[in-house]
Amino acid sequence: MAAQLTLGDIDVDVVFKDIKNVHLSVHPPTGRVRIAAPARMNLDTVRVFALSKLDWIKRNQSKLQDQDRESPREYLERESHYLWGTRYLLSVLEGNSAPSVKTDHNRLLLRVRRGSAEGARQSAIAAWYRSALRQAIPPLIARWEPVIGVKVERFFVQRMKTKWGSCNAGASTIRLNTELAKKPRECLEYVVVHEMAHILRSLPTTRGSRRSWISSCQVGVFAASSSTSCHWLTKTGCCEGDSATSLLQSGDEPGGRPSRVRRREREARLRADRSSTAGAFESSVCVDCHASRSR
Repeated sequence: MAAQLTLGDIDVDVVFKDIKNVHLSVHPPTGRVRIAAPARMNLDTVRVFALSKLDWIKRNQSKLQDQDRESPREYLERESHYLWGTRYLLSVLEGNSAPSVKTDHNRLLLRVRRGSAEGARQSAIAAWYRSALRQAIPPLIARWEPVIGVKVERFFVQRMKTKWGSCNAGASTIRLNTELAKKPRECLEYVVVHEMAHILRSLPTTRGSRRSWISSCQVGVFAASSSTSCHWLTKTGCCEGDSATSLLQSGDEPGGRPSRVRRREREARLRADRSSTAGAFESSVCVDCHASRSR
């Protein structure tokens, strides 16, 4: 079931699902706000939660708006393309041979059939990026499996709009964004290790005892390269014209009684929001007519 809230000039899409926690996310590139809430919650509770997170929402919307965007590619002569963080200038070579792509010094040589449309050029380069990733991922998995202590059964490569990677811990599989082929190799390694750590965290024998080790492992990989490359994952766009870089998220526990500290912090934030925006929400909070429901 879906509903919508309007908080001043911010629209919030609300989806009720069979989940335990509230998930607040700010989506690129425009900063669209979405809340996934447990089915047992009512819309008024979600509204209070959204108000308590208003500063967080505005702050992260601003971050997304400040991110660098990669303009849509047109696959024209001397257009810039990237592989592993290195810039290449496109050189289109038309002939009768099958499409192929390779690098030559600072040039990216794209061979296509004479008279081919932009779509054919795009498909050739997209396939080339997928191939580059499929070659780069297995050595990283092989390197980190004995270190982390997990086995990755399969990996998948696909274009994603809102994530760099994802993990199916139950099946021990990971899924990676093809846009990672454009970023420095350290970024790919960081995302691979991050998704593998999710697999380890899901194991019953390691949920508590090795959780701090998982964090140390991820931070170690990130720290080794953050000064040169991996900050790209949060500072630059990941998809052409539609940055998938940072699906900025915040999670909270809605069930039961919150801790005293969390409750006080939330009440303080809510009071601050109300005082700084006096009257702004009194008549601007709209409830979708389909939001009322019974269990």
